[in-house]
Amino acid sequence: MPRIDGDLKRAPEGSKEVQRTLVGMADGTNAPCVKADTKGVKGKSGGEAGSRQLRVMSFCGYERVTEKGEPIPIRGSFSYAVTDGDAAMLTGMIRLHGVARGYGTAPRMQCVADGEEAIEKAMRDAFRKDMVFTNDFMHASGYLSKCVNALGIADPDKGVQDMPQHHA
Repeated sequence: MPRIDGDLKRAPEGSKEVQRTLVGMADGTNAPCVKADTKGVKGKSGGEAGSRQLRVMSFCGYERVTEKGEPIPIRGSFSYAVTDGDAAMLTGMIRLHGVARGYGTAPRMQCVADGEEAIEKAMRDAFRKDMVFTNDFMHASGYLSKCVNALGIADPDKGVQDMPQHHA
C-alpha cells in the first residue's frame, strides 16, 4: 500500500488530493484459550466456553488516493485496539480511538465492518449517524454468495439474465 512520507511533495505519481477521511475498521474473532481463561464463562451452547470473543479495531486517515481511487494512508495515522468487553465497552473504545485519530475534525468518517450487528451498532453509536458504513469485501461477497444460492442459482456460469424475474 503506498504511503506519503511526511509531505505532499513526495506523494505517489498520479495520486490526487481528496477530502480528509477518517477510517475505522472493526471485526470480532474467537481466541482459543486454556481452561483457566474460560473457567466459569458460559459458552454459546450453555456449557463452559472454549474461547473468548475479542473485538479488534483499527483507525487511520487519508487525504490522497491513487489513480485507481485506493486510499493512501497518512503516515503515522494508524492506531489499533483489542477488547474482550461488552458492547458498551466496545462503543467507548471505538469512540476513544476515533477521537484520538481526528473524529470531529475530519470532514468525512468511514466505518468498515463485517455486518455483525453489535459492531455496526457500536460504530453508529460512537459516531454521527451520517457516516459512511461499508461492509468489507470478503464478508459482503460471502453474503452475496448466500443470496445467489438462496435464489437457486447453482450454476456459477449462469448470468443475471437467467435469474427469474419477480415484480411487485
